[in-house]
Amino acid sequence: MEDRGFESLEFYQDSLKRLLAAYRLADRLPDYERYNLSDQLRRAACSIVLNIAEGYGRYHYLDRLRFLYIARGSLAETKSAFIVAESVGFCTTEQLNWMDQSAKSAD
Repeated sequence: MEDRGFESLEFYQDSLKRLLAAYRLADRLPDYERYNLSDQLRRAACSIVLNIAEGYGRYHYLDRLRFLYIARGSLAETKSAFIVAESVGFCTTEQLNWMDQSAKSAD
């Protein structure tokens, strides 16, 4: 079986969609959130994608698993940022529901 790379993993592709949603939300946040919620949201969403890729590049399965656990934690952090944004009126309930369903499908 040919190794097609981490880019072909379904959960990597799903994480890219979450990353784009997080960046779109972060771009719409007020300027005073630039170094707070916006920055945290971008870093958490980016961490999901990067940790999946880094874990894929590791040779030992325990290393891979550790990076996937880190990615899972970053997914929870991203979801939490969406909850915060919805709570203070920066995103819609539909956006939050999409992120919630997206996070549940990753479990």
